Amino acid sequence: MQTNSLKVGEVAEQAGVGVQTLHYYERLGLLPKPGRSAANYRLYSPEAVRRVRFIKKAQALGLNLQEIKEVLELKDRRKAPCGRVPALAERRFEEIDRQIAELRAFPARAGEGAPEMARGNSRGTGLRGRVLRYDRAPAIARRVFSKKSVDPLSR
Repeated sequence: MQTNSLKVGEVAEQAGVGVQTLHYYERLGLLPKPGRSAANYRLYSPEAVRRVRFIKKAQALGLNLQEIKEVLELKDRRKAPCGRVPALAERRFEEIDRQIAELRAFPARAGEGAPEMARGNSRGTGLRGRVLRYDRAPAIARRVFSKKSVDPLSR
């Protein structure tokens, strides 16, 4: 066993993730398969800790694991990922902009469909039919389907 090798628990602790997360990253190809000790323990290099920390930071920035894998594969092939990262970031920003637009439009769309949802069909399978089973249903329904809607993103 090399003196600078780390067992799975040590990598997990230093990187701030669980052991199962490391195994998952291995299965996805985000982490290279580690060597093994004579006792068959996984032995990681210190680079594994840096790699997992990079994965977590990239996730916090909004990249998904497939996008992170693309960046890591470029790095592993000794190609500069600098050109790919801005494209991934731009795609992610466009996705966020689309989600914000959908969230802003949601109150209006929800208000349009609310009467039909509340009424339901002749079999009483609408939302109102389900909600009315509860004592507080009328108050809840009035609150949910009120015309007043607050756009939390407009503040």
